[in-house]
Amino acid sequence: MLQRCLVTIVLTALAASVALAQESGSASAQLKPVAQGEPSLEETMRFIQKELNEQGKVSTIKTARDTLKNEHLAPLKIVKEVSVVLADPATCTLMWREVSDLTDVGVWENKEEVSLHDVSKLEVLPLRDVYNKNSVKIGHPELVSDTDPAVYVLAILMPEGKRILGHEHMVPVANPPSDRDTSLPEAHLFFRDEELASRVAKAMVHAVELCGGGSQPEPF
Repeated sequence: MLQRCLVTIVLTALAASVALAQESGSASAQLKPVAQGEPSLEETMRFIQKELNEQGKVSTIKTARDTLKNEHLAPLKIVKEVSVVLADPATCTLMWREVSDLTDVGVWENKEEVSLHDVSKLEVLPLRDVYNKNSVKIGHPELVSDTDPAVYVLAILMPEGKRILGHEHMVPVANPPSDRDTSLPEAHLFFRDEELASRVAKAMVHAVELCGGGSQPEPF
């Protein structure tokens, strides 16, 4: 119930926001005034930065089953850690470093930067739903995944034409290390606790709105 309620709040808030980013390239000139009694952008960004920096490692075991063949795939241990988070109210940007350790697969280090006035949508959902949606997207709905313990994801989605820019350093087990620049339509922040994911998501909705971001209301 908490999750469904949060997503409704997120989508409603973002749809109602004024997407001034389409009219001007300056984030600082687009800041919305803060309503009386609401946290300022500085307070909101400080909260987001603090909670993400203090969370530490998030670990889970991913399991998957091929429902057509009735076969179980090998389990995968996943450890994620976000650090060096900087939420800058002056530029309406959120930056962080994320290390992903996949047992027997490799280690990935990503540095990413999000312009909040470009964000169109935020969602909180279980990690297993992310994997299952991806299976459907690539044409393999028979691959059904789960995670134990449960992990929750705050998905940051960008509109068409906007990307989350970053850099990835890859150290796969079976190949030499490599580096590449990244340009992604969305980013996922992992949480052990659904309540914390919800609180950070609500704070991020507020920050996005104050930065002039959010999607325009759909006509249909």
